[in-house]
Amino acid sequence: PNPARAVIMVGAYAPCAEFIKCARACGFDPLFLIVSFVGASPLAKALGSAGEGVIVTQVVPHFESDLPIVKQYRAALGAHDPKLEPSFGSLEGYVAGRIFCRAIANVAGPLTRENIVDALLGLGRFDIGLGVELSLSPKDPQACHQVWPTILQGGKIVPFDWTHLSERV
Repeated sequence: PNPARAVIMVGAYAPCAEFIKCARACGFDPLFLIVSFVGASPLAKALGSAGEGVIVTQVVPHFESDLPIVKQYRAALGAHDPKLEPSFGSLEGYVAGRIFCRAIANVAGPLTRENIVDALLGLGRFDIGLGVELSLSPKDPQACHQVWPTILQGGKIVPFDWTHLSERV
């Protein structure tokens, strides 16, 4: 039988890292792709050199991106505590917080749960500086459908372009 060319994983970083290390130690070396839930930074640390070429999808752009909201995030993070390291998780929280603030600015009356939900779902189409248009509505309550791939290279998490995927499998 033909060996698998790719393995897609959903899980926490420790078991994913252990699986990848064991697989590679046994000579099984497909392309490993993991969703953002894994935590790219802890995964990279846990894998060390065994992480080379692992692709991790993100729900936000790379935290070193030049996109407007990412620049604002880094500035806010630095103003809060210059010792803090940027991360995909905190960038995701920052973006969600900015969307939330945008919605509550439109609430007329008290900030009740219902009014906040209505304000979020009433945002419609908007640009928050992610490089893609976002949209929130009762029919589509997920603001963003974009995925930003990253790859582990030289122990670092770097942006990855899907057009180079065929070179990896």
